[in-house]
Amino acid sequence: MFVRSSPLRVQFRVVFLLIVFIGACSKDSFFGRPDVVLFRDFDGTLSAHSILHDTDYTVGPCSENTPIPRDSTINLRLDVNEDGIEDLFITLEHRNKTFCSPCTLYEKHVNIKCSNFGCKVATNGFESINHRLFNKGDLLTKDLFWTPEIDIAHFNSCSVSSDFGEGYIGIKINELFGYIRIARLPHNGLAILEWGLNQIKNKDIKCGQH
Repeated sequence: MFVRSSPLRVQFRVVFLLIVFIGACSKDSFFGRPDVVLFRDFDGTLSAHSILHDTDYTVGPCSENTPIPRDSTINLRLDVNEDGIEDLFITLEHRNKTFCSPCTLYEKHVNIKCSNFGCKVATNGFESINHRLFNKGDLLTKDLFWTPEIDIAHFNSCSVSSDFGEGYIGIKINELFGYIRIARLPHNGLAILEWGLNQIKNKDIKCGQH
């Protein structure tokens, strides 16, 4: 048996189908674009240290743990977004100092600095260069404090200003948020374990997300 649909019912079906079609075509505007994370796992293969080894050295009243070489600077250059342009410049260095003691003392330093204007690194406060180390699952957003440079380790034989263990550094490259997972190594060393960068502009990312 044939039943004729009323014009109003047909019009309603057309409008409903049109809404479904528009929603399917522009679902990103309704639900937000899904994350696209550029992820790299280095499995400890990307690392550096400024000291080859330590040796005990005694002169008169001074008994020193002397680094070999005595002065050294090592640099790591990172292109996190893989556009062929350096994003971050990591410096590991040590040098001898003689303040606060008649004996020779050694200062060790690890610094992360952005290489271009669009890069920033998360810090622990406004206008601070002291690092903030995040845990897995922590959210990196625009509401954090961002700076072009941080110190992640600064040690001398008189005192320890700062140091780090294993954790995540927050980074922002232009409008993209990301992280770098790092670990402390002996002999003033650092390992890059992995990094991730959300390719969707202005989209947050969780540390460890990939």
